[in-house]
Amino acid sequence: MKGNVTRFVVLSRDPLVATDALASAVPYKTSIIVLLKKAESSGSGAQRSYNYLFYIDFVGSLADPHAQNALRHLQIAPFLRVPGSYPMDTEL
Repeated sequence: MKGNVTRFVVLSRDPLVATDALASAVPYKTSIIVLLKKAESSGSGAQRSYNYLFYIDFVGSLADPHAQNALRHLQIAPFLRVPGSYPMDTEL
């Protein structure tokens, strides 16, 4: 069918870090997972505290100094993982 899309994922133990030449030619996206120690939610008049995992994608590669600086600031989070940085799909 014309509208079908198949996506493939390549897994590696070593991170894919874009070189400056490649990163400037193709936009990259980086995925991170962050745990906030305490987030408050109020519903039905009662205030409760929960731990939340946030799955976040942002435009930029791990080679980008701005992305590195942002990740450095997130080191205060009790849990931070970077599943990967990869070329963005700009065709869809």
